[in-house]
Amino acid sequence: MTIPFILGSIGSIIGCISSYHFISMPYTRDISALLAGCLCASYIGGTVNFFAAANVLKKSISNVDLGSAFGSMASADLIVMAVYFGMLKTVSRSDWLHKLFPSKVSRGDDNDLISKGEEEDDDATTTSTIKSNHKHSITSSIIASTIALSSVLLATNLEQKVTSTFNIPGTMCAFLAILGLIYQRLIHIIISSHQEWKPGAKPLSSFDNFISSLQGISKVAPALSNICFYLLFASVGTAADLSSAIVGGPSALMFASLALFVHSITVVGGTWIGMKLLNSKSKLLNKKFGWPLSSWEEVLTASNAAIGGPSTASAFAVGLILSDKNDDNVTNDKRSQYRSALVIGATFWGVFGYAIATSEF
Repeated sequence: MTIPFILGSIGSIIGCISSYHFISMPYTRDISALLAGCLCASYIGGTVNFFAAANVLKKSISNVDLGSAFGSMASADLIVMAVYFGMLKTVSRSDWLHKLFPSKVSRGDDNDLISKGEEEDDDATTTSTIKSNHKHSITSSIIASTIALSSVLLATNLEQKVTSTFNIPGTMCAFLAILGLIYQRLIHIIISSHQEWKPGAKPLSSFDNFISSLQGISKVAPALSNICFYLLFASVGTAADLSSAIVGGPSALMFASLALFVHSITVVGGTWIGMKLLNSKSKLLNKKFGWPLSSWEEVLTASNAAIGGPSTASAFAVGLILSDKNDDNVTNDKRSQYRSALVIGATFWGVFGYAIATSEF
């Protein structure tokens, strides 16, 4: 994920420079340059960078009301970013792009249908099984939601203490990633201990149901993550002020759209060229300096980390790798580990982008 994020950040810089030179804004060149700088910061770590950069850059121009200019560009940024998130979700299912950037694990199934080879032996048994699965799914969803809520509350409190003590902002996502790994490891230990139960001992049926619910978390977590991501997606669109964007005219939307387009072309094209052409054409590079192979999930997550920041990228990454009930536990465990790796990468690079894009020199 390192190379796609770096290429995406470079693409964001090139895109904002291109927008500054090719898109005519209804403001002076100095103000347009400030807007380009704020947008560039936003596209290397999330929208919060836009306002942090604006707070710093506005000091360079005095006696000028920059409120409408920043408001127009901020609204255009939110609108374009909302559309971009929808596009990321769509292209994540592209089989052609998955062939260009092969996944490191099988992606899993998007549905919960019965495989073609399975047949229903008994209607009553099937109905009972479905009800039992629904019951476990509801319990798994409640447990997963409780873990998520407690993690957010704890991470928020930890971030406040770190910010007040060390003046280091934006650490909540890092704490969330750490807490997520701790909870995952704890659940794995509980399930493993239950499976190693002595054959002569009979555990309580209620404890069996609890273990089944814990095992079901990996199946319901992607769906819950998608719901949270769509809610975040909706909140981004709701926060966008269309009237402010109209004040700046279509130029603000074109400005942000061109910058985002160049970012997309750079991160996808640059990563593909590096993987396919350099590794295949140059034996020296392939043997000693082999270009790291990036999956399509890693490319999309890196792009999301640059554009939306760690929060949107983490939520997006969880839904990219799904569990499949027709596969064995080993395969689904590999998916779970890869999903966790994507979340950690999204958090790290999102926080890193936030740090470098808001640094004041």
